[in-house]
Amino acid sequence: MSTALVLGRFQPFHKGHLFIIKEALCKHENVIVAVGSAQYSRTKRNPFSFRERKAMIAAATKGLSLIILPLPDIHSDKEYVTYVRKSLPWFDEVYAGNQRTLRLFRESGLKIHQIKRIEGISATRVRNALHKQKVWEKFVPPATATILKKMKAPKIIKGLYI
Repeated sequence: MSTALVLGRFQPFHKGHLFIIKEALCKHENVIVAVGSAQYSRTKRNPFSFRERKAMIAAATKGLSLIILPLPDIHSDKEYVTYVRKSLPWFDEVYAGNQRTLRLFRESGLKIHQIKRIEGISATRVRNALHKQKVWEKFVPPATATILKKMKAPKIIKGLYI
């Protein structure tokens, strides 16, 4: 049985993230979703907590067989792959969008899959739309939109820019 690791910050979880998870599930029996920068929240780059991001992912992937785990950052390229290996259950392949992360796992000998961006969709774009009170709902799964509205995400993000 093969296991994929899907790494991301998911700030917030959007349709591109959902596409990658579904793609990984088509190719692997098991998928671990590692929520990076898990120790950060309420900053412009990381406005949502691990708990909030896990709720978004779980709601949007309801019925899919995943493990969602926190992965706090360490700021050491030299130790990163070993740290991830020790922090998470076994995985065979890595799906990620961050070039540095991909390079580190490639250098360690693991098979990597670079996440292809879906044109027009990015977490940065969603955060900016939330901040400017523009249309953002079309970029996220309906379950994520429901959670973001319930938690008053536009107000949270607006408050980070004061």
